[in-house]
Amino acid sequence: MELPIRYGLARSPCLGLRPFLHRAALSDTVGLWESLQQRGETKLLQALEEKFTIEPFKAKSMKDVEDLGNLVQIQRTRSSSEDMAGELPAVRDLKKLEFALGPVLGPQAFPKLVRILEAFSSLQHLDLDSLSENKIGDEGVAQLSATFPQLKALETLNLSQNNISDVGACQLAKALPSLAASLLRLSLYNNCICDVGAESLAHVLPDMGSLRVLDVQYNKFTAAGAQQLAASLRKCPHMETLAMWTPTIPFGVQEHLQQQDSRIS
Repeated sequence: MELPIRYGLARSPCLGLRPFLHRAALSDTVGLWESLQQRGETKLLQALEEKFTIEPFKAKSMKDVEDLGNLVQIQRTRSSSEDMAGELPAVRDLKKLEFALGPVLGPQAFPKLVRILEAFSSLQHLDLDSLSENKIGDEGVAQLSATFPQLKALETLNLSQNNISDVGACQLAKALPSLAASLLRLSLYNNCICDVGAESLAHVLPDMGSLRVLDVQYNKFTAAGAQQLAASLRKCPHMETLAMWTPTIPFGVQEHLQQQDSRIS
């Protein structure tokens, strides 16, 4: 994982020390911190930690997830140390996290990510699609749902293209009220949700006071599921958009629902 550009110093034959742009790997940074810790250079270590950021972070490999886990472990160690009290800024200030490992590595790496998610107290945007189809499935949704009570700042949750069925949709719906005060946008685009899952989501919608956009397009529910969602939408004046077009809904039904409520697309 390459991190955002930061300023450092480089030596020039003509100018001596000068600023330059560089990218540091997260693993290299963690290694440096561990070395400083072992040498007892606490003040220098603290100064580096305070300036270091990973915002935003995109995990594209298993190593990226492992490096992120090592960073969280440093925070946990720091929190138990009298000399290094408080949250690690890089962990505390992370607001956007993308997971893009694809359908092969995604299901393997996701449990590792879930175990550290609650450490990111400021996380606002969790993208588990990132155009890579991670295929976390129903099991991944169940693992993720257990972290919702700790993700109090989460505003955007993208679960598109993750092979989620009715089982996962029902588990998700049961856990969503934990995010009722913060979640603005939820995407379940292009999954395998049928009428049972759509009904579960419809049931919880009125409880989601902050939710503005729900995208359940390209799933597998029929007119029955669509009608349940549309009926629930009428109880949700706060919602702005319900995107639910899918080939399994008869065109006439979709058109009728759109005529009844312009928020449906």
